[in-house]
Amino acid sequence: MQTSGAVLVGAQRPPDGYWTAPDRHRDPEPGCPACQARVYDTGCGNYVARECLSWADNYWNLDEWQDWYLTEGLGVKPNGRFSATDVAGIIPRQNGKGTCLEVRELAGLFVLNEKRIIHTAHQFSTAVLHFDRIMEVFDAHPELSKWLKTSPKRAHGFESIELIPKPTLIFAANGKMVRESFSRKLEFHARTGKKSRGFTCNCLVWDEAMYLTGEQVGAARPTLRSVANHQVWVMGSAGMKESLELAGYHEGIIDGTKRFFGAEWGGLKLHNASCPRDKINGRKTNDYVVNCTAHMDRDIPAAWAASNPAYGIRVEEETFRNELEQIRDVTEANRELLNVGEWPERDEVWAVINKERWEQLIVDKAGTVPPVAIAVDVDEDSKSASIGVCWQTPDKRLIVKNPDGFVFDSTDDLLPELEKLYTMIRKNFGRVVAIVVPKDGPAAGIGDSIEKRYRNLVVRSTSQDHGAAFAFFVQKVSDGTIGHPSRQYCEELYSALGGAETRLMGDGGKTWKRRDATVKVSPVTTCCLAAWIFNKMRNNYNLLNSIG
Repeated sequence: MQTSGAVLVGAQRPPDGYWTAPDRHRDPEPGCPACQARVYDTGCGNYVARECLSWADNYWNLDEWQDWYLTEGLGVKPNGRFSATDVAGIIPRQNGKGTCLEVRELAGLFVLNEKRIIHTAHQFSTAVLHFDRIMEVFDAHPELSKWLKTSPKRAHGFESIELIPKPTLIFAANGKMVRESFSRKLEFHARTGKKSRGFTCNCLVWDEAMYLTGEQVGAARPTLRSVANHQVWVMGSAGMKESLELAGYHEGIIDGTKRFFGAEWGGLKLHNASCPRDKINGRKTNDYVVNCTAHMDRDIPAAWAASNPAYGIRVEEETFRNELEQIRDVTEANRELLNVGEWPERDEVWAVINKERWEQLIVDKAGTVPPVAIAVDVDEDSKSASIGVCWQTPDKRLIVKNPDGFVFDSTDDLLPELEKLYTMIRKNFGRVVAIVVPKDGPAAGIGDSIEKRYRNLVVRSTSQDHGAAFAFFVQKVSDGTIGHPSRQYCEELYSALGGAETRLMGDGGKTWKRRDATVKVSPVTTCCLAAWIFNKMRNNYNLLNSIG
């Protein structure tokens, strides 16, 4: 960060350790023919960027950080291809990310002569807003609008801009330069997996990347293979627990990978849950933390300037202070304003349930109180399977676990072990209130055998039931009315929660993602189903049924 007179100005570069880029010739390199052939006072690695930014100077007044970011993002190798196939920026809102994308997209059309550029956003309204910003540039500059082939399309979901065909040299699939004449097109889409599938382009933009999903990436990535010199630009604010795709860039930036160019503003070490708090002497805007010198206060201008390059330029101190006070959720304010995210953990991403919160729910001596609910499920590979149980303690807390030895590598063990568990519960603890088995999916076949054996005890759960069970489980974790033994006694459940992800359901709800899961999901799905059915059945349970 820097000061302009008495005014504190935001940092125009990320802090050390929070940006990375592939090596290239930023300055002229002795012995490099490509560097010696350039007219700009720069190495061949910055030559394309200087052409684009010299053109952009006619239409934008860029901040120092934007000029630096675009220069790094548009860097090239001596052969002229982009040095960074992926360009990632993690910056808080209202700092000028949209302007960077405007420059990249329009320079792509007018300077780089790219055939097709696709801008995507999480929400359609955001994509349209960017379309409108691009059109404001055309409307303000007739020398640009004269190149429009037709009037820009403004149909819902099909917004696009197309330019008059122009002969140009491009990289062919074999890496050689060929001359072609073609229209240049910029399209705007809301991001969905199906919508991205089948499209190919020279530059793909993922705006609002904190909401980017693996399904969307998987649908779009293969479409770029046939384009010899393509780029993907990824822009967003700091991530959430579910931001698995953006987390990959975040981790690459921290690790200093040379695979892509990435920059993340902030790097703030804010106070956490372990810091001392005093609601009388502490400031509300600092989450009441007092007497902690190990971390930074969140309500001071130095923190705002470190994480917001536009601070003191377009974002005023009073505006920032008001926003900090108005956003009551501290986690959300830290993410939106200070670029401090809730990133998934590396080894176990804990993308759905917060690990610290889960460990707060450990119950050392839960006992087993009748009745007990049981759930059975089979993983997507149709081989591994699990049994989960749930009961309620006298203080009304639900307890879930996978009994020792009841996560299997083969479904061959499932039925005999279920019988042993059922017999043991009946003998020692009383009644089993229900046995849940999914109606569809890999467990459907074995469910028929279970239903024949246990008859009226069996509940065949539907996909809607799984959504309800997921929502119930997450709510119980949030309000602290569910518990579990420590990791020592339920390692498989910990591993499942640490690695599991979610997927959207047709009705707008969520459930656990099974397909392409990187861990066994059944330990957590069985615990969710057991807790759900226990809650559903317990109001109809008579304690006398457990006696005799």
